[in-house]
Amino acid sequence: MFDLVVVGGGPAGSSAARRAGALGLRTLLLEKEQFPRYKACGGGVTGQALSSLDFALPPRLCDATIFAARVHFEGRSIEARGESPLAAMVSRSDFDALLLEKALEGGVVARMGERVRGLEEHQNAVEVLTDDGAYEATYVIVAEGAQGTLKRTVRRKDREDEYGVCLVSEIRNEDSPRDYRQDTIEVHFGIGGMGYGWVFPHGEHLSVGIGGLASSLRSPKEIMAGFLRDRGFDPHHRARGHLIPVGGVRRTLASSRILLAGDAAGFLDSFTGEGIAYAIRSGQIAAEVISGSLLSGRHPKAQGEYQTLCEKEFGSNLRYSLFLARIMHRFPGIFFRLLASHQEVIDNFAKVATAQWSYGHYLRWLIPRLPGYLLQR
Repeated sequence: MFDLVVVGGGPAGSSAARRAGALGLRTLLLEKEQFPRYKACGGGVTGQALSSLDFALPPRLCDATIFAARVHFEGRSIEARGESPLAAMVSRSDFDALLLEKALEGGVVARMGERVRGLEEHQNAVEVLTDDGAYEATYVIVAEGAQGTLKRTVRRKDREDEYGVCLVSEIRNEDSPRDYRQDTIEVHFGIGGMGYGWVFPHGEHLSVGIGGLASSLRSPKEIMAGFLRDRGFDPHHRARGHLIPVGGVRRTLASSRILLAGDAAGFLDSFTGEGIAYAIRSGQIAAEVISGSLLSGRHPKAQGEYQTLCEKEFGSNLRYSLFLARIMHRFPGIFFRLLASHQEVIDNFAKVATAQWSYGHYLRWLIPRLPGYLLQR
């Protein structure tokens, strides 16, 4: 019998397993794929995410270092550039494989290519049912991403306005209609409900994609083809899809012995679409809570403690990100004009992007100034 079974080997699962191993828990990680595996993603890892790791990102994994963001809306564009990096661009297949490798250094057992089919929670343990058999654990962390179904053992299914659909293509530089700067990401607003399109540099290729609310993005393949065509790319490039949660929605995070982490828990910045930082931290927090419960015997309290700690560390920030995203997408012209006309508005948002400010701090700074800014238009 294991102290902990972690379902999923992505950033949340591997981070949970690494922390659990370091805390001395008998840990089994189950992952349905063999690593390295392709993962559809823009590939941006923020400084906030990197600071949560207890090891440095090897330079070989960094395709590009981002210092600027160029934002487009209805034919206009603005650029924000900082002295500190906004993000490191990585291949998720390589990045996730590194996180798994680091988890295994702590004595974690991993079974790759083994899909979990179900969880049966009992009074003193959880039975984990897989394609190859069954395991017993005192606790389980579900970190299988937004598309998995095991999270429904803890919470209800998300509604269409509570998750997003993304499509992404990887396009070689030689197939690009123009040169894109390797230190700048390009973001195009006005794509679907609460969505945007992007062009991110990755050294020898570009990540080009779109995303938006499932309730609004009814024809994602057509929208993706149009986005590629409008940027001068071949609209027939292969695109792969994935789901992301809308962050900031109040969700149940745990039952007595099953904890959700990362996208499975709904942890994502709804304004930028960034989720890796919250995946890493929620996985670590879940492992720490489980370790404390095992040491103290406070099993019934793990559920509440995990929810409390996640709320304290980033819960309000995710809700403010959702609030700002809704306001921006409801009044995109006004918001874009604010960014274009008042340098301090975009400069201070860069502080949010680099985790120097929270969204709450930014909104408390911005809202009292809005009447004056709007009168100056």
